[in-house]
Amino acid sequence: MFICIGMLAYRLEWFSTFSKSQGEKWLILGIILLFLTFIGKGKFDFILANGGLNWESFVWSFWDCLMCMALNIGLIVYFRESLNITSSFIKVLSQNTFGVYIFHVPVIAIMQFELASINLPIGIKFVIELILDIVLSFTISYLVRCLYYSNRYFNRLLVKKRTVDVDVDVDVELSV
Repeated sequence: MFICIGMLAYRLEWFSTFSKSQGEKWLILGIILLFLTFIGKGKFDFILANGGLNWESFVWSFWDCLMCMALNIGLIVYFRESLNITSSFIKVLSQNTFGVYIFHVPVIAIMQFELASINLPIGIKFVIELILDIVLSFTISYLVRCLYYSNRYFNRLLVKKRTVDVDVDVDVELSV
C-alpha cells in the first residue's frame, strides 16, 4: 500500500510542495521517534513488538511507518533545500532510486532478521544495517537495471533481421 502511495506522491509531485518549515517539522518528528525507539529498548517492549496479530504489533507497525514517513519527508525536503548538487555519482544514484524504492523492503527485512541474533547495542546494529541496506539496495537496483539494458541490447543482436526482396513493376499513367 505504501509503495502505491509513494508512486502517487511522485506522480503528483507531493514532495516538491512541502515547504522548508514543513520539512523541518517532519524531520524533527522522525528524529524524536527514532530516538525514542533507541531508548525504549527494554523499557517499552510493547512498542518494539516482534510481530503477530495483537495490539503490540499494531502499535509497532504504526510507530515504524510514521517514523519512516516522517524521516523520509524531512530528509527529502532537507536534501532538496540544502544539498541540491549534481555529480556523476549522484546521477547514477538518482537513476536507481525507483529500484531502491522497490527492493529496499526485502533487503531491510532480511538484514533485520540476520542482525537480530547478534548481541550488539541497538545503535550499532542500526548503523550497520543502515550502511548495508543502502549499499545492497543500490547494488541490486543497479544490477537489475544493467541486466534489463543488457538483455534489451543482446535481444536486438540475436533477432535476425529478415528482409524480403520484392520486385514490383508499377506502371503509372498520369493524365493532366
